[in-house]
Amino acid sequence: MTERNEYRKVILPLTVLRRFDCLLAPTKAQVLKEHAAIKTKPESVVRSLLEKITQRPFYNLSKMDFAKLLDDPNQLAPNLNGYINGFSKNVRDIMERFAFDQQIARMAEKNLLYEVIKAFSRIDLSPVHVDNEVRCAPATRPTDLKSGSARQPRPIDIHIQPVHFRSQPGSAAAVPG
Repeated sequence: MTERNEYRKVILPLTVLRRFDCLLAPTKAQVLKEHAAIKTKPESVVRSLLEKITQRPFYNLSKMDFAKLLDDPNQLAPNLNGYINGFSKNVRDIMERFAFDQQIARMAEKNLLYEVIKAFSRIDLSPVHVDNEVRCAPATRPTDLKSGSARQPRPIDIHIQPVHFRSQPGSAAAVPG
């Protein structure tokens, strides 16, 4: 991960993955318990019931989360791939578009995976600290308003919206670099 273009191949998918991890954390145990009871039902029923629990259009059936991934450094790459495969199909499709499995293999080969996952596991992307509300910066100079160069909010038509960090006293939301 020394080239700049490699960072975007890692940072964006890990940010998305960590956001999903944080969103699902409050319902993780309940989802796993419910899944054990309903796993023989049709997939559409399972999906509907689990999405009702998460109150999200996705879920994860892996016993892993970012913190637990770090418990076994020697199996981190296969465990991370297993964690990703534990997501509902819609999230797996997103991660496949990133071709993130290739980046996992590269980071593991270079002995970077543990430190990268450790750094991301420290970032709280839960709704308490990060929201999906699109904001724009106010015009700072009167000329911005006249020239029309003030930033205007634009509609976003994607499934994953940008995250906006709220400042947390005494903490920094940083990614490895």
